[in-house]
Amino acid sequence: MKKTKIWVLTGASLLILGALVWVIAMSALKWDFYALDTTEYTPMHYAPQEGEQITAAELDIDSFSVVVQSGETLSLDYYEADDSEVEIKVEDGILKVHETREFKLFNMYEFKRIKYKYVLTLPDGMALSVKNTNSTLELRGVDMGTVVVRSANADFAAYNCKFESLTIDGTNADVKLDGCETETLSVYSTNLDLSAVRLTAASVETRGTNTDVSICDSTCDTITMQGTNADYEFERVRVDSLFAKATNLDAEFALLGDGAEYTIETHGRDLPKTQVGTTDKKIVLSGTNNSVHLRFVA
Repeated sequence: MKKTKIWVLTGASLLILGALVWVIAMSALKWDFYALDTTEYTPMHYAPQEGEQITAAELDIDSFSVVVQSGETLSLDYYEADDSEVEIKVEDGILKVHETREFKLFNMYEFKRIKYKYVLTLPDGMALSVKNTNSTLELRGVDMGTVVVRSANADFAAYNCKFESLTIDGTNADVKLDGCETETLSVYSTNLDLSAVRLTAASVETRGTNTDVSICDSTCDTITMQGTNADYEFERVRVDSLFAKATNLDAEFALLGDGAEYTIETHGRDLPKTQVGTTDKKIVLSGTNNSVHLRFVA
């Protein structure tokens, strides 16, 4: 009992001592957490050579966030860190940016990588491909061609953008779209969180194991969603064809339009009543364990 008490007191003393050292150290740094990151970062700028024709960009960047913005000419503002190497080249009209990271044992803090971002400026209509393990990608006000993101962990956000097509394929995907327009939107991920506001699309397709999809104030010709554990929420969505399938289906659909126009087909228990519509508009719902509410609003 006496030894146990000694060990408890020793542990508590070490904990207090560690906390005191931490407070003293952070006070010396004026509580600037960025100062804990000892990596050296050098700002860099890239622009194509005169006469060089670039029609697409391909990114392979794991440790920095990327912001894509619209501009008259292509350029890249980025950082070279002393623990990574950046290679930029143009092949067959494609700008290829690749970051190779070196692990540093004694630099556990990477706070500066949060505020230091790659800024890629693209002219209208350019295609973009992102391939890596971790991607944090933000697009603002760009008019893009085909955009493809293949990443194990994808954090993707787009604001007031236009795409010919947008495809996101990964294991964990967190996707936010606000005021965007695209012909096709395809999101495939084991764990998927998709939030879309003011989206205009001809075709939307989502597929995954755990899927959480929220769409609001949007117009889509066709929406197809499939998952094992699915949570779908639509609010003021105009859609001509809706297909939703899941083993465990939890959904709230508030659709714009006249409900009598839709043919409703269901497969499973506790689903809305079936009906034959007056037009070719169609809703198909399928699930094993279901909690689904469907309503139409003006």
